[in-house]
Amino acid sequence: MKFRLCMMCFVWQRFIKLNDHLTTYLVHKIQGYEKHAEVDAGEKILEAKLGVGEDRKLASQMLKVVNNQNIHQDQIRPKCYAIIKKDNFDEFTNKLAEPEVNNKKYEWEYYSKEHNAIKTNLRSTFMAIDFSCGNNHHLNNAINFIKKLMLSKDKMDDRLASEVPTDFISTAQLKYITYKGSVKFTQGSKDDDHDVKFVNIKRYEVMLYRSLAQTIKSGSTFISDSVNYRHLEDDLISLERWNKDKAKILNELSDCLNLKSIVELLQEKEIELESLYKMVNARIKSKENKEIKINENNLSWTLPYKRAEDKANNPFYQDIETKSISKVIDYTAKHTGFFDSFTHILNKGSKSKAQPDYLKAYFVAQGTSIGNKRIAESSDVSLENLKNIAGKFIRIDSMIDASDQIINKTAQLPIFNNYNLSDYGIHASLDGQKLETRYQTVQSRYSTKYFGYGKGVVSYSLIANHLPVNTKIIGANEHESHYVLDIVYNNTSDLNITSVSGDMHSINRVNFALMNLFGYDFMPRFTQLNMKAEKNLVAFNKPSEYSELLIKPSSQVNKQLIIDEWDNILRILASLALKETKPKYHHQKIIIIFKEKPYVKGTYRV
Repeated sequence: MKFRLCMMCFVWQRFIKLNDHLTTYLVHKIQGYEKHAEVDAGEKILEAKLGVGEDRKLASQMLKVVNNQNIHQDQIRPKCYAIIKKDNFDEFTNKLAEPEVNNKKYEWEYYSKEHNAIKTNLRSTFMAIDFSCGNNHHLNNAINFIKKLMLSKDKMDDRLASEVPTDFISTAQLKYITYKGSVKFTQGSKDDDHDVKFVNIKRYEVMLYRSLAQTIKSGSTFISDSVNYRHLEDDLISLERWNKDKAKILNELSDCLNLKSIVELLQEKEIELESLYKMVNARIKSKENKEIKINENNLSWTLPYKRAEDKANNPFYQDIETKSISKVIDYTAKHTGFFDSFTHILNKGSKSKAQPDYLKAYFVAQGTSIGNKRIAESSDVSLENLKNIAGKFIRIDSMIDASDQIINKTAQLPIFNNYNLSDYGIHASLDGQKLETRYQTVQSRYSTKYFGYGKGVVSYSLIANHLPVNTKIIGANEHESHYVLDIVYNNTSDLNITSVSGDMHSINRVNFALMNLFGYDFMPRFTQLNMKAEKNLVAFNKPSEYSELLIKPSSQVNKQLIIDEWDNILRILASLALKETKPKYHHQKIIIIFKEKPYVKGTYRV
């Protein structure tokens, strides 16, 4: 029974993960087609403006007919009509006089031309995913209509507009999806032709895919059986449990969350912020701060970054004896016992232990990217032994446990505190390293900037006093800022991180608030600091009250909104702190929908 339950859980986890990958693929492919359509439309418009299209060639043929002395005057017009049909002649001349520069028209022509490829790549994925559009009934109706049509035996032919749900399409786009056609209606003994509106069902399918991609990214369309794309409410503590056990839950989280009353918290922030505005501007005005460069003409400022000089290595290190990696591993294992973390995958059912020499060979093979095969060829450890170590003893949990043992023992050394950058505790840094993947994986992505024609991933690491405290492998297409709280809060070592810094990739709209409320000081490095400050600084008073200052706010904090939505904000924070789901998934959804939900706006304003 236990085995069956484990298998069911495993299948469910794989199912929702596959749905994540399918949805990501769907959105990615649709965005790719949209970009190609824009490029193709731009090229067509350029051709039209330069007059180098097919129409110019046809016009040239007709001019040659007119100029040909061997052709009689009575034959000129018929020969021209042979090149361009008489019924299309006026349209042709008007188009030649005023070239078509409607980029939307060319984009939809591209979609029609590429429909077979779009259908092949996206239709099966679209059919496999169960979409939920919330209150967007028009989009729900369109999804149900097209899925029913695809499952039926009917051909995907154009339909009367009255039979197709088109309310989800804007008026500007609808004119490219519909067209007028003639239909015969029999009244008594007469057959009358009537002009009616039809829907180009191929373009309609593309329009539906585009609308889905847009609403998925905006957070208004959800996939319930997924992790990244389900509704934020599904990830939070249930409203019933929150209302019933809120005091108990918050009491359990008092060690990791700032649970002061929101009124008190805002008062502290207001006093602190007002004091900083006065102090910073006073130091600049008195020339005490010599790093700020002021432009007196337009009363602007910049913070020049001085390039650090290249310095020679400290001669102290030249006197240290060089040791092999094998001896370093032996020494570390002796003083930390981290080899004991690598237990057999069967745990209680197996008595075999990992041989230290085999573990060392495996670490060197993977850590230096040499690979098991080359290590086996150049050492006395066989390839079979290395495969046995990898399959039976190497797991993520065992690697994390071994790393924590080494980090904790290193932190106990007297020299460790000498690497602290400040007196307020351990200051850690975040950064991602691009790594090309040898094998095809679901996380590896193309990035010509970093991998050329290959694929790769990002190793996103939290470094404290030169120790890799936590590391996550993420896709090269994912934004590093989504993982800031996740990687810091899920630090399993004994190190107490007090502050964190990172580059511009670590910054988004909610990281400052979340990190502060979880008790961390977030200190990222800004590029073009003056421009960021000019657009993003806030204050509790009206910005007009700071008009005489050099560094001043551009907007006012909405205190009442934060106070009104504080209970909802606490519910989000408690859900993150309880680790019922990964903070990264909450984080992405909060960022996506912060414009639409009042309590998410409140989190951002904090």
